[in-house]
Amino acid sequence: MHELGIVFYIIRRVEDVAREHGVRGVSAVTIQLGEVSGVIPNYLQDAWRWAADKHELTQGAELIVEDIPAITLCEACGARYGTVEHGRICPACGSERTVLVSGQEVLIKEIAVPDEKPEMEHEPAEAAARAETGASTPPAPSRGPARPREDDPYVRAENEDDDGYDPYSDRRSEPEPLFERDPWR
Repeated sequence: MHELGIVFYIIRRVEDVAREHGVRGVSAVTIQLGEVSGVIPNYLQDAWRWAADKHELTQGAELIVEDIPAITLCEACGARYGTVEHGRICPACGSERTVLVSGQEVLIKEIAVPDEKPEMEHEPAEAAARAETGASTPPAPSRGPARPREDDPYVRAENEDDDGYDPYSDRRSEPEPLFERDPWR
């Protein structure tokens, strides 16, 4: 059950953001979960409830899960289609040269603090930090996603292989021969 490991990772990230912005409590965490991520939402919710209540910052916080549909791109004809409905073979042209473009993600989308609702469009941790410091103007918009900490043992390099979770990324560019010549002759 890797859902518990994912929950601990989410809690660590939430604690890091809360520490950065001076937030003392979290009311909800919204994550986006890919349709073929391999994470079972019910198990994730159970693991969240168990682990979140053990941390002062996330005690009683709700986990909101948004689904990301799995979409595959056909490299032969350029069609995009639902992966779960059609699998690996393109329904438009029948090609097997396809790549999964979305649906494997597990992303933290939003962290809500107690005096805000989870569906707010701005980053709640920043609003809480402004409220704590008494600042009336919002900070400058962030320049893209936060970079992962280098000392985090769970962060993978961008070019690291995903060890088989995506069957399309490990595919050879050329077909594998059915047999090879005997190297000893």
